[in-house]
This record gives sequence, structure tokens and C-alpha cells, in this order.
Amino acid sequence: MATYNGDTSQASTAGSTLNGTAGNDNLYGTSGNDIFNGGTGNDLLVGGLGDDTYLVAKNDGVYAIYDEGGTDVVKFTNMLASDISQVSSANYGSDLLLSYGSSQLTIQHYFDSANNRIEQFQFSDGTVWGWADIEAHLKLTGTSGDDTLYGTIGSNDTLNGLAGNDTLWGYKGNDTLNGGTGNDQLIGGLGDDTYLIAKNDGVDEINDDGGTDVVKFTDLLATDISQVSHTGFYGKDLLLGYGSSQLTVLGYFISTDYRIEQFQFSDGTVWSWADIKAKIIQTPTNGDDSLYGYDDSNDTLNGLAGNDTLYGFGGNDILNGGTGNDQLIGGLGNDTYLIAKNDGLDTIRDDGGTDVVKFTNMLVSDISQVSSDGITLSLSYGSSQLTVQGYFNFANNRIEQFQFSDGTVWDWADISLKVSQGTGGDDILYGYDNSNDTLNGFAGNDTLYGNGGPYSSVLNKGNDILNGGTGNDELFGGDGNDTYLIAKNDGMDIIGDMGGTDVVKFTDMLATDISQVSRGYGYGYDLVLTYGSSQLTIGGYFYSSASIEQFQFSDGTVWGLADIKAHISLTGTSGNDSLSGYDDSNDTLNGLGGNDTLWGYSGNDSLNGGSGDDYLDGGYGFDVAQYYTATAGVTVNLNLNLTAQNTIGAGIDTLTNIEAVNGSAFNDTLTGDGYDNSLFGGVGNDILAGGDGNDSLVGGVGNDVLDGGNGFDIAHYYTATAGVTVNLNLTAAQNTLGAGFDTLTNIEAVNGSAFNDTLTGNAANNSLLGGKGNDVLDGGLGKDVLTGGLGQDSFVFDTALGLGNVDIISDFTVADDTVQLAHNVFTALSLGGLAADQFKIVGTGGVVDGNDHVLYNSASGVLSYDSDGSGAGAAVLVAILGKSLAMTAADFMVV
Repeated sequence: MATYNGDTSQASTAGSTLNGTAGNDNLYGTSGNDIFNGGTGNDLLVGGLGDDTYLVAKNDGVYAIYDEGGTDVVKFTNMLASDISQVSSANYGSDLLLSYGSSQLTIQHYFDSANNRIEQFQFSDGTVWGWADIEAHLKLTGTSGDDTLYGTIGSNDTLNGLAGNDTLWGYKGNDTLNGGTGNDQLIGGLGDDTYLIAKNDGVDEINDDGGTDVVKFTDLLATDISQVSHTGFYGKDLLLGYGSSQLTVLGYFISTDYRIEQFQFSDGTVWSWADIKAKIIQTPTNGDDSLYGYDDSNDTLNGLAGNDTLYGFGGNDILNGGTGNDQLIGGLGNDTYLIAKNDGLDTIRDDGGTDVVKFTNMLVSDISQVSSDGITLSLSYGSSQLTVQGYFNFANNRIEQFQFSDGTVWDWADISLKVSQGTGGDDILYGYDNSNDTLNGFAGNDTLYGNGGPYSSVLNKGNDILNGGTGNDELFGGDGNDTYLIAKNDGMDIIGDMGGTDVVKFTDMLATDISQVSRGYGYGYDLVLTYGSSQLTIGGYFYSSASIEQFQFSDGTVWGLADIKAHISLTGTSGNDSLSGYDDSNDTLNGLGGNDTLWGYSGNDSLNGGSGDDYLDGGYGFDVAQYYTATAGVTVNLNLNLTAQNTIGAGIDTLTNIEAVNGSAFNDTLTGDGYDNSLFGGVGNDILAGGDGNDSLVGGVGNDVLDGGNGFDIAHYYTATAGVTVNLNLTAAQNTLGAGFDTLTNIEAVNGSAFNDTLTGNAANNSLLGGKGNDVLDGGLGKDVLTGGLGQDSFVFDTALGLGNVDIISDFTVADDTVQLAHNVFTALSLGGLAADQFKIVGTGGVVDGNDHVLYNSASGVLSYDSDGSGAGAAVLVAILGKSLAMTAADFMVV
């Protein structure tokens, strides 16, 4: 048998012994017969399958055992049976809890399943407890205080709360619950439960879940009951009053599961469901009444005067609120609502069936208005009104017919038509979810919702037609393929659409009638079309594809997105302009004069605010702030995000989401931020500071200062007018010849010009790119990457050899390029062209004779130097070139 020790142990050998520590341990057994000893501390012992033994001592702490099968034993090593102070259930009657002193043992799910049960509890005095003993010792009787008592799952328990406000849980089984005096909660659970209630017990509450249940009034006569009534939400609870005490049965009128089947009195009287219904007196008054029907009957409820609430519940009910502002709740069934002309402000809530509103003394001509907020239906007549909640939201809430005293009948189609037509005033009209609606606002400032309104529970999939008419209208089509009818003099209209293939039809307008196409102020998400003194705004047109797909004009012209964009200028004026780019393109925005706002959005955009105090937001992508139109040198710092900064030469600008700055034709100071920036000085003596990130700095024409800062930074010379000479070892101003006197610090890479350049690295790992022309590249110390580019290029090796000083020549061409080897480093070689017998192409083998000093491995591209030429000393790595080059001694020059 294997033994495992530790605070968390998982046995892997069946039939193990697991020993805990003095701390809080988790011990996991196997499917075999394991022995657990948690020691002191609060321990979890998981036995699994098998016949397991758990060793428990008096002062071990708070233990929890979870077992899954077998014949299992708890051995109390130093405890008598009399040391157990309490046997109770916990976790809603699922767990067994044994208390002794300050310690405690919990058997998880003991009462749930026999598999989770411990079959024996063995005490040190020889006493053995089994299932029957546990049940016999189980604490099911309370105290004079407020107790919570749990029965067990599957057992027939008797729970006695005694005095106090107690909570008794019976769970499964045929339980007997007696709360005693006090305000008690009695929860029988499943099973055929019995509740014992006495005359002066207090205010008790029963919550039962099923079975054939009985309330036994131990000392009450049926005549002691002074009140039988509905109570609670929607009147679904039963209330029995007697003296100063009362009994509430929760959900009694909701379902038979919650119902008490019998109420037995001490005089032998028995009340059933039918008796309870008969005892409930519902006499309407002229006051504010609450009247209730029943699920199993067809009820007739009359409210008379007052503000009444009538609940029909199930069955085919007739509800008549009478005068006053009444709430009529029919529930399920085929219900009939009786409404008179002067009844007041009535509200109907129905849950299903084929339902009818009968206007008992009203003609159809008495209806002055039919309206909706997209969910509810309102019918107005005189000073009275009828509201049907949820009429347009769910079919179950709908009234199928409205019958008038002149014989007219309205159905869904009639109602739908009447709420879709506006007036000469300011109307709010609603379509219906998932239907094809035609809404006409006529004159006035109207709001039309094709989608059922802002409170609709689902998105409308219908294909709607919306015509706001004259006035300043708001048209909301929702989902679906919607059509918006717009006329030349309609006014200032706004469209909000949510999806589908949608069309704006200009009924009397030519494309040439559009005097301006622009983007709305702010973020520029909206499209604005101007024609005469009228205007159409499409909300969010440039924000989402769920917008208007076509604009159709009366001359047959059709505009799509491309046409709209073609009509919008991205160049401003001398005034204050707001210009916006697009998410699907790289845009060029020019503000010109004035205080402009430029939004680039997605894409790699170019933003030039021009003169004035401008706001530049590049959006997503790699965006450039342009200052080539500045009238003096500019100072721009990308660290000042969303902060107005005085550029000196181009106003006070605010920049955000800008990754690159192109300066002016004067002396500029450009500073990057913590990201990868591109700074272009242009003409003038410029100061460029990259800051953090991998930056690209272009000084341009003039004597420039380039400071890369942290990161791997590149100095570019593609604007040079002649070949440049740049040495990264020099930190003072150096004559580049082709691009002025530049000062370079914290630069790791140089990209040359289109001419013949000489580029020299420093001790860092540099990247040198010659570009066009016949260039000379000298990496110096460090592991450098040398790229000659076009032309006949030379690669210089003049520093001490070693593994930390091996360069990569990325584009060596045998026909054009040359490797220059310094004589003071490659001492075995003679000045001038490399002798033919001093060069050898090798594979996996070494030198052949004593003259093989320069070696090229065509398989790996490695170029190495063997100083003795004999192979006695290991060849030293010089550089890595391309593989399989047809190199000869003619590719080398010793200098």
C-alpha cells in the first residue's frame, strides 16, 4: 500500500494511505480502498470509489468528506458517541453535519444518494452508528429563538420550530411541518406534506412544490376563519385570516403544484379548492376594487365605478371595468372586454386566445384617434381612451376584434392602416415588426418608424415605404429593404436606417438639383444633401454599411456610395472647414485657411490643416501631418497628444493619431512620441528627434540634427542631390557632401541616396543600404546587415574578426560587387587583388593547401578567413553571403 503525505495529495496507487499536515489539506483517493487521515486543520477528504476509511480525532478541525461509493467508515479515534453535540443537515438538506466541541464533520450529499453515504460511524467506545441512528439523532426540533431546520431529501421528516420566527425546509418526502408560535416560513418541497397550524401561531407562510398536501388546523374551527381572500402579486396567493394570526399560501392560484389540496379543521370540516373559491367574496363596489377570476373557469368580472383592477386568468372571461380608470387583465383564454363611451382611461393586458373588445354604446365614428408608440395601441373617444398594452409587440397581447355598436368590426389590418397615416400636424407613426409598412406623415414635423419604434423588442425585417411629406421629418426604416420618398420642398428631413438594401427616391428632383453634398459636423459620420431650401441628412451614412444603398432621381440618375464620395470635396476653403476621410481608402485632406477639423479615419492618410488653428485626427493607419504650406518653420511634438501646441509657422494645432510629420521649407523642430514615427524635415536646417520607437528620420536639404532616441532608428538620404558620406561613429556635425552638414546621434541604420554613397557603421548592429549608385558600405564593429542595392558596390571589412563582428551581405552580386579586406586585419594577404590560390570554395571540407586563406562555403554562404592556410588553426567567420555564388578571387580586393 502506497503512502502519500502533504497538504495536497493525489494518490495514484489503488488502496493508498493519505496523511495530511497540521494545515488545511486536500486529499484525493483512488478507486481502491483508501485510508485518510487529514490531521489538524480544515481538511477536504475525497474518497472516490472503494471501501474507504476516514480517521477523525476530536480536535482535528472542520472536516469535509466527499465519497462516491463503496462501504465506507468514519473512525473517531478518540471520541465517544456522547461527544457528538449535534446531528443536523445543511446545504438545503443535502449534507450531514456532525458537531463536537469546536470541531465539525460534514459529509457532503449524504442525504442525496446512497453513493455519497458513509455506511458506519465508529466511536472509540465501541458504539457504531448507521443510517437509522443518524436519522434518530437528527436535529429536527427548534428552540424558542429563530431557527432554520432542514429535513432530508427522500425521508419523511417531522420538523418542529417551537417559538420564534422559524424557517422549516421539508424537501422531498412526506413531511410534517409545525412552525409553532412566531412568524414562520414553511417550505414543504415535493411529497405529500402536512402543515400543522394553531390558532395563535402568528403570521405563517407556506411555499409548497407538489404532492397532495394538507393544512391541519389543530385547534381551529372552520368558523374561526374571518377572512378568505386573494393577496400578493396579481392576487395569486391565498390568505386565510383568523384572530390576529393569518396563513398565506404562496402561488395558490398560479398552479396546482403550489396548491394545498385540503384544509382540515378541528371540528372535522374539510375545505377543498372548490370551497376556497366559494368562500372568497368578490363584491364590486363604487370604490377601487381588485377582482379575480380563476384558471379553471369562465369568469364574469364587473368593476362598477372606481379605478378597478380585474384579473381574468385562464378561461374565457368577460371583463367590464365600468367607469373609472381600470386595468383589465384577461390572461389566457378567449376573453371579452366590455367598454362604454364614458368609461374613462382603461388599459387592457391580454396574454393569448381569440379576444374581443365590445364597444357597447359606441359607433366607429366616435373614435377620434388611433395611435401607437410602436408597442401599445391607443383608441381615443371623447375624453376617454382605451390602451392595449403590447398590441404591436406580440401576437399573444393582441385583441383580434374591436366590435362597435353599429356592427362595424375592426381587425389587425384595419388597425394597422389607421395608425400608419398622419395628419396635418406633428405626427409620430409606427410600422410593425416584420411587416411591409407604408407610412405617410403628410404635413407637419413628423417622426416615422418603420421598425416598430425605439422600444420595439425585435428588429424589423419588413420592407417599408416612408413618406414624411412637408415639414422637418425623421424617418426610421429599421432592418429590411426600405424606400424613402423625398420631394424637393419637403423641408429638413433626417433618415436613420439599420440595414437591408435601402433606396431614397427623389420624386420630383433631378440630380442637378443637388446643390451640395457634404458630411455632417462633428465626426463627419452623417451625409448631408442640400437642394434649394431643403436638406436631407442620412445619419451614420459613413459609419456603417447599414445605410442607404441608392439615391434615385426623377431623371433616372442613380447615385451609389462611389458617386456620393465623388461629389464630396476633401479640400477646404479659407473658412473653418470640417473634412473627413473614409475607412476604406488612403485620403488626402487639405484644410487651407481657417480653423479646420480634419478626420482621417482608417487608412494611411495625409492631413494638412493649412493656416489657422487646426485639429488633425489621423484615425487608424499610419497618418502624416503635412506642413509644406507653412509660411515659417514649424515646431511639432507628437507627445502633445490632444493638446493644442503652437507650431509657430502654422498656427496653434491639436494633433492625435498622427504617426508622421512632414515639415516646411524652413527650419523645423519635429519630435516623435513613443511609437514608430516618420519625421521629414525637408528644406531648411531641421532638428528631428524620434524619441522611443523605431523611427525614420529624413533631414532633407540643409544642415540637420537627427536624434533617433530609443529603438532602431533610420536616417534616410533619398532626397540628397549628390552622393552622401555618412559615418555613424561621428557624433559631431559631419559633411555628408550631398545633403549638408548633419549631426547624427542614436541612429542605427542609414539608407543612402540615388548616387555613389559611402556609409560607415559604428559598434552597434547596424543596417546600411546603399540604394542606387556605386556604394561603399563599411559596417564596422557589430553584427551588421549590408545591402548595396543597384550599382557596383563594395563591402569593407576592416575591424577585428570575431563572432560578435560578423556581417550579412544581403545582395552580393558576383558580376558587380567587391569585398574589400583590410590588410591590417587580414595579414596573410598581400595588398591589391586577391591571388587566385588564396581563395577556395569549400563544401563540408576544409583547406587543401597552405595558401587557402579566404574560404567561401557555397552550401551555407559563409565567408571565413584561415590565417595559416593549413587548417591547423580554425577558420574565423567573416560574413554571410548568399548561397551557391560563383565567386572567384576576382571578387576580393585587399586594401
